[in-house]
Amino acid sequence: MADFHNAMLPGHSPHGSYVHMYINTLYWGMYYLHERPDHSWAAETFGGEKEEYDAIKHNSGNVINNGVGGSGASSNFSTMEVAASAAESDPSNLAKWQTLEQHLDVDNLITYLLAHWFAGLHDWPGKNWYATHRVGGQWRFHTWDAEHSFEAYNNTGQSPEGVHARLDSHPEYKMRWADHIHKHFHHNGPLDDYPRCFELYKARVAQANEAIRGESARWGDYRRSSPHNRLEWLGVNTQDGSYFTNRSSNVFGYLSSLYPNTDPSDFAINGSPMYGGYVSSGDVLTITNPNGSGIVYYTLNGNDPRAFGGTVNTAGGALAYGSAIPLTHSIRVKARVLNSGEWSALSDAVFAVGPLAQDLRITEIMYHPQDTNNPIDPNTEFIELKNIGPDTLNLNLVKFTEGIHFTFPNMELDPDECVVVVEDQSAFEAKYGTGVYTAGSYTGSLANNGERIKLEDANGQTILDFEYKDGWYPITDGKGFSLTIIDPAYSALYGSDEGLVAHWKFDDGSGVTAIDSAGTNNGTLNGDPTWVTGRMNGALSFDGVDDYVAVATIAPLIGDSLTAQTWIRTSESAGIWNPILTQNAGDGYYFYVSSGRPAFYVVVGASFVEAVSTQTINANQWYHIAGTNDGSYLKLYIDGQLKDSESSSGFLGVSSNAFIGCEPTSQLYYNGLIDDVRIYNRAVSESEFENIENPTARWGKKSSWRASVYRNGSPGWDDSGILPNPGAVVINELMSHSNAGPDWIELYNTTDEPINIGGWFLSDNDKSEPNLMKYRIADGTTIDANDYLVFYQDTDFNNPGDPGCLVPFALSENGEKACLSSGLDPNGFLTGYRDVENFGASQTNVSFGRYYKISTGNYNFVAMDYNTPDANNAYPKVGPVVINEIMYNPPSGNQEEEYIELHNITGALVTLYRYDKSTPWKFTDGIDYTFSAAPVVTIPAYGYLMVVKDVTAFTVRYGSMPPGVQVIDGYIGRLSNSGERVQIGMPGDIDETLKRYYIRIDRVTYSDGLHPEDCPGGVDLWPREADGAGKSLSRKVSSDYGNDVANWEAATPSPGVANP
Repeated sequence: MADFHNAMLPGHSPHGSYVHMYINTLYWGMYYLHERPDHSWAAETFGGEKEEYDAIKHNSGNVINNGVGGSGASSNFSTMEVAASAAESDPSNLAKWQTLEQHLDVDNLITYLLAHWFAGLHDWPGKNWYATHRVGGQWRFHTWDAEHSFEAYNNTGQSPEGVHARLDSHPEYKMRWADHIHKHFHHNGPLDDYPRCFELYKARVAQANEAIRGESARWGDYRRSSPHNRLEWLGVNTQDGSYFTNRSSNVFGYLSSLYPNTDPSDFAINGSPMYGGYVSSGDVLTITNPNGSGIVYYTLNGNDPRAFGGTVNTAGGALAYGSAIPLTHSIRVKARVLNSGEWSALSDAVFAVGPLAQDLRITEIMYHPQDTNNPIDPNTEFIELKNIGPDTLNLNLVKFTEGIHFTFPNMELDPDECVVVVEDQSAFEAKYGTGVYTAGSYTGSLANNGERIKLEDANGQTILDFEYKDGWYPITDGKGFSLTIIDPAYSALYGSDEGLVAHWKFDDGSGVTAIDSAGTNNGTLNGDPTWVTGRMNGALSFDGVDDYVAVATIAPLIGDSLTAQTWIRTSESAGIWNPILTQNAGDGYYFYVSSGRPAFYVVVGASFVEAVSTQTINANQWYHIAGTNDGSYLKLYIDGQLKDSESSSGFLGVSSNAFIGCEPTSQLYYNGLIDDVRIYNRAVSESEFENIENPTARWGKKSSWRASVYRNGSPGWDDSGILPNPGAVVINELMSHSNAGPDWIELYNTTDEPINIGGWFLSDNDKSEPNLMKYRIADGTTIDANDYLVFYQDTDFNNPGDPGCLVPFALSENGEKACLSSGLDPNGFLTGYRDVENFGASQTNVSFGRYYKISTGNYNFVAMDYNTPDANNAYPKVGPVVINEIMYNPPSGNQEEEYIELHNITGALVTLYRYDKSTPWKFTDGIDYTFSAAPVVTIPAYGYLMVVKDVTAFTVRYGSMPPGVQVIDGYIGRLSNSGERVQIGMPGDIDETLKRYYIRIDRVTYSDGLHPEDCPGGVDLWPREADGAGKSLSRKVSSDYGNDVANWEAATPSPGVANP
């Protein structure tokens, strides 16, 4: 039910998904976990605070919340009903209609009722509905508890239907109904004729298709001697499918009193019927009147051609249609037929011109300008966009719909040109002048702590949808620098070319030959395919009539180990069967787009296997599709995501010619663009396809962005190439506790080109810009490609005799920061390259350095096993004591059974006490525990020590420990069941405030496998089996680096002995 409502009016009813529920590890069945549309939900969905919302359930007397500042939910609901009755009683009174719309979201009511009437909900409207109202705003209705759908009903009263009954004769209300009926029952609307109206229901069935087996096993025999099973469930759904066959026409007939006799106008592009979509510049729009009489009135400015009361809206730009309209930019056309005083329903469509989805990119975000500590300081936020394509773009009706809100006017953007949208036009011009190409001022503001930004084209297709974060580069968060995209021109990232036997790039540009860049199987163009700009570089455009490329036999298509992959962009006029790659022998491999869904087949005689996507792809949008066969499974991928997998054991291809863009036996032809066709003699792995990113995904990653070169950003121009990109020059290793020798800082050039760092700065403090400029690196200083440069305390940064030593400093043995900053701009301010490494207290003559973790793709800056200035870093220092096992969530649920196992990996006894500091070791993170000073705690050579929450509970659960294994308890706090950092340290020095610092001996930052937002790369690799399922976290190799998920696994608990 909510799906139907949200399909007509997105976001106006709750969302949810099916889940398997377990209670204390006992399977309890399949449930639908969903939002509750109360005042809290309304605030999150529509804006504001939950305290501002009225919320009622079932009836106006059942109040969930009374909004602050209002008269109470019941009273406010009655006010809305009174306004409805007043409008109904005086239908020609504009003021009364406007008063009604101040209190009621009419479109919400209509679509809400449409969803319920279409589904025939029996147990409603006397109950099972929610309504919310922001004080001073409109009432909205939301679906709830709709399990009695597709039944008969007859209820009204004080409910959504009661409001309808007060309005159903009002001409404006009836006209609005007619508009929604036309919109949702025609032109592929969600309630259009079968099978369209069945799709939302069928999608839910597909989600439960396999999961219903568990539900049947758990509850199938409840109140029934013959258990319900999946086959019976499938049979019921078949009956429901039959129900949908005539449902649209039946409900449309029921609504006939709300629908005019005059048919609405139709649209056509270049003579072919089309109701919105993507068109080319120069195409011609015609509007036709299907009635025998009447006049078509239309607007192109978003206004309704009909004014209140039924007059022609000439003041709003309504024109009588006379001749075809040439399209040079995206437009929204609204048209009605006026026939003998009766208006038709509204025909409302958007025709989008231009390749915006692949060529328009956000390139700069000034989300938190320079802090001035002035509360009335004008805000100079901005977002910069760039045309990265070869053709001029028209931005009309392109819009920001998340983060900020702005719709572009009719304006153009040339290739490589930038345009800026700003928060405050006057403030922006005062700061940057009037020479920057701006589109206007947006509503809202960019969140200083990061938020989601969504950019859509005129048809609502997503161009970019991503979230930026303030923690990516601290200097962009109130320090005056902007976030700047590193490479706005997206390139697909393929994995290895191993096994690539054929590759048609379609970059040839002319002629009738498509070169195979991986071999000698050149293709021959037939018909008249057109060389065009593609997804990668060039591409071929196929007309759907007789265009195709013929190639000779391709070896992998004979066997059962292959990959076929390509980029496609189908035309909106493509047929049901759109062949991409086929063979001409009947048998073999076939790649299609079928009814908008990619499908990969292997056919052998009368048998075949098909991997078919449940995802329908959009016309005029690029997708990467791939099909693989490894001899066991046929798999289909879209944009790197697995969409279907089917058993293919025993299925082989055949030896025959292949065709790109046609299926010769049935004479089917592809309509659209194809680019970069690749054939491998192996099944490319799923991990390799993960690198074929959706273009919108890159914008949500820190690695795609950098800080601007200069303070205040670079709106309207490109500042790339002035400074190296983040990570090009890094602080690679340092010595902070050298005893008799000097401290030092090692820089490393990670690139294949030399980098000039003359005029850059080193420091031990990043609290302010002056603090960052303690040591200036001499002009002309260059680090060669993949080389090192070391700066020493005695000769460089703490040497007053060095001209670059502006403020002498040394690195603290108790831990601090090491900072590298790029040089000054012409105004004397630092430019935007920073590399900062935090390090803790250190042992004497033990350096800190970068260690790359392959598992998560990031670096840790940790103590090194030995020092390597001016050379490759050593392995991290491990031991002498390590965190070897963690039981953070015992399966019993009794947290008293938690434990941490420590292991001495050396051949000598380790005492957890420093006699020279008169202080014992302690846990510094995760739990609060200081080891005993009298008697001191020791761990024998290669021995173990158990640190437990409660020794009694531990012993009852796990038994006595082996001889020599001490068990100590009584720590403060508990191990987090969702994950946290656990660290053990030994005492270091004290500072002038008598604060004791602890030297990290071992650290593990674990997780429960369910928190990707807290993990590098956004993927939580920690095993879930240790989260209350009976396993513990077990270190694989005790002597290997511990703060790496790759060195941990879930295993049978083994306290006090070697891990399994």
